[in-house]
Amino acid sequence: MNPLDLASFAFGLAVLLKGSDLFVESASRLARFLRMPPLVIGLTIVAIGTSLPELATSVVASLQNSPSIAVGNVIGSNIANILLILGVSGLLFNGVNAQKKVFQKDCFIMFAVTVLFYISMMDGILSPRQGLFFLLLFFLYTLIRLKMRFEFRKLFDFRTYLHAAYHFNHRGHHFQTKLVLDRKLASSCFRQFSLLVIGLAGVTYGAQLLVDAAKGIALALGVSAEIIAVTVIAVGTSLPEASVSITAIRKKLPEIALGNIIGSNIAN
Repeated sequence: MNPLDLASFAFGLAVLLKGSDLFVESASRLARFLRMPPLVIGLTIVAIGTSLPELATSVVASLQNSPSIAVGNVIGSNIANILLILGVSGLLFNGVNAQKKVFQKDCFIMFAVTVLFYISMMDGILSPRQGLFFLLLFFLYTLIRLKMRFEFRKLFDFRTYLHAAYHFNHRGHHFQTKLVLDRKLASSCFRQFSLLVIGLAGVTYGAQLLVDAAKGIALALGVSAEIIAVTVIAVGTSLPEASVSITAIRKKLPEIALGNIIGSNIAN
């Protein structure tokens, strides 16, 4: 076994944990700045962001003519998100407490798209039309959730703060507008978005290091590519969801944690 793989695994884990900590911290602060419920952050920004490793891995596998790895990664990752992440979270933190009504609809949608995925893959083929249909459903789901959870009048404030933060950080002088804006708040909003991007980069890069190292270790043990996809790669690409959700629960933010898992499974 290559010692470099073990070193990459350890370093990737460290980068992943630090990145997830920054990611959750900035996401929770943005929820307060933008007056967005924490669940919306979990269902959209955090969930999509932490699904990037699965997306990248499956796309690369498909381009390399390895569809079994692409599909196995998605299936194994969703299973790991629910059984592994929630299991570890419940065990370490004496249960996960969240409002039942908040997750009923989203859990039903997650179940429905899982059934739809199963039906679509019964013949072993996912056509381009089916892929486009899945993408349209995902964007529709995101818009509906935002419409239900986010007051539209707050969107104007959101755009205003982003606009002010952009000019404040790129022009270096007072940004004049018809509305009275808090310069400190605009700068803080921009700073939190910057931390969000940095955290996401750390999560993605750390997860990639872990997956690459785990693949090397598994191949050294003589494990097939399909088994790697459902187990090692799936668990590896689920580590962002795991670290973000566990960190959120540790910080007493169960809505972000569960919203991240549900939204990530739907995104997958």
